[in-house]
Amino acid sequence: DWKFAYDPTTPTNRKAGDPYQKGKTFETLIDFFLVSPNVKVVQVRGINQKFQYSDHQPVQLTVALGN
Repeated sequence: DWKFAYDPTTPTNRKAGDPYQKGKTFETLIDFFLVSPNVKVVQVRGINQKFQYSDHQPVQLTVALGN
């Protein structure tokens, strides 16, 4: 069974038309991983950088190979 892995607690994308303002700028979650059946997801977490460097935020995935 293929799985999508993501962190539902951290938005990963923002509207980039204007400078970022917390609570005003539209935020959403669009970044995720598609994981094959032979890979076990150990942890996935969004890294909240408050959109300081980009209109996306990094997402870290830790996996274990094999079933």
